[in-house]
Amino acid sequence: MKILIVDDSAMMRRMLESLLKKEGYETEAVVCGEDAVKQIVSGKTYDLITLDIEMTGIDGFETCRQLRVECHSTIPILFITASDSLEVRMKGLDAGAADFITKKFLETELADVVKKIVKPHRQMEGLKALIVDDSKTHAAVLAQTLGEHGVRTVIMDAAESAVEFISAQPGYFDIFMIDLVLPGMSGLDLTRKIRKNFGIVETPIIILSVRQDKDTQIELFKAGATDYILKPFIKEELISRIQSHLGATMLNRKLRQAIIELKDSNKLLNDSQGKLEKANSETKQLLHVLCHDLTNPFSSIISLLNTVDKDSFDEYKPHLLSAAQNGLEIIDLVRKIRAIEEKKLDLTLSPVKLKSVVEESLLMLKNLFKQKNVTVNMNISPDITVMIEPVSFINSVMNNILTNAVKFSFPGSSIEITAGIFSGEVILIVKDRGIDMPHKILDNIFSMEKVTSREGTSGETGTGFGMPLVKKFLTSYKGSIEISSSDIKTSPSDHGTKVKIRLKPGSTV
Repeated sequence: MKILIVDDSAMMRRMLESLLKKEGYETEAVVCGEDAVKQIVSGKTYDLITLDIEMTGIDGFETCRQLRVECHSTIPILFITASDSLEVRMKGLDAGAADFITKKFLETELADVVKKIVKPHRQMEGLKALIVDDSKTHAAVLAQTLGEHGVRTVIMDAAESAVEFISAQPGYFDIFMIDLVLPGMSGLDLTRKIRKNFGIVETPIIILSVRQDKDTQIELFKAGATDYILKPFIKEELISRIQSHLGATMLNRKLRQAIIELKDSNKLLNDSQGKLEKANSETKQLLHVLCHDLTNPFSSIISLLNTVDKDSFDEYKPHLLSAAQNGLEIIDLVRKIRAIEEKKLDLTLSPVKLKSVVEESLLMLKNLFKQKNVTVNMNISPDITVMIEPVSFINSVMNNILTNAVKFSFPGSSIEITAGIFSGEVILIVKDRGIDMPHKILDNIFSMEKVTSREGTSGETGTGFGMPLVKKFLTSYKGSIEISSSDIKTSPSDHGTKVKIRLKPGSTV
């Protein structure tokens, strides 16, 4: 930050330069007010001007006036004077000074005042003040003083204008600074309107006046004024009293900010907890995949081993290898699911012959159908292809759907599997002729949280997690699933459950 030092005393210039450079400021010095004005006219910019009042040529007051009025400079000006009085201060404030310090200052005092001007502690940041004063000079000084502390100001020169603004936005301002004597409506009348007409009872109203009449002050306080400050005022006193009146407002703002930050912290905690719960749920879901989907291939292996003899081993060996291979593929699939959840792997879809994957699932479940004497009638064109990931489709989609169809079919009944292309979609239907599905189970069939398991027609048990997995995979294929069911009493010729799957068609493979 750069500071211009204006003083006709060489010793004072050297001392100020030394002290300010020690605080880290860049300095430039001139010996008179005329030179200071020339510097600004030439286009040079500064963050602060220190200005001696008693100088040869034009004094500090006139220099300040020319900088403000003729040069239109808004650079803060710090008066450094040997005679600091209320009269001098008022004259300086009228000229546009930001602050005063006597030439008997201590080193720390100068640093504090300069820092307060160029790096103000804006503890009232964001508050809004309405200044009503017909004196442009006093209004400007008030606005500058408040602005240094972060307060945004609106200036009006008549009470009637203030009434119009407040009527439109009654809760806009945090404080009112009102001159007692105004053209037209007085500051006293404006105070009454603010309190009674607009019902603004808590916002501080500070009256400024040159009059010290006690009766007037009492009348003002009766009307609702919060404080009464005499003109000319001292900046430090003004700010101190404003801060005391705005203490509750600033405290409420800090409390609201603290509440917002606390809510943000709670949201982060809740989000973290939600992510942890989701991760636990996903881990649990993967365990269900293992427990549920590995049952079929291992059951096939056990069933075949129980029936195979030495002479027929070669005949059943391919089935045993196929079942074992399916088990390994399911384990690999679980790893892939975990990788997908962790966004390390995308489920790769490819065009697959629908009939071939359905037949592979039927082959895996061959013994299950045989044990219950359930026949399968399949009508799927060999030309139909679908966009799927085949391992998950066979083991987690078709196996689950067909296992359920057998489980709830009556012994000796049949299951129809049909497929066709309708409106640009492949629709696969699996229809059993078994018992119906109660509404309570049907409504929650795809929920991981709700138990939807029930015994089959021959007492078979299940986990209830098959259908949620089916939907998960179908969604990953950009497909969908619908399930409907009817009981034997209401639909004796068409009872059972129908599963309708919609898939994206694939190109010819």
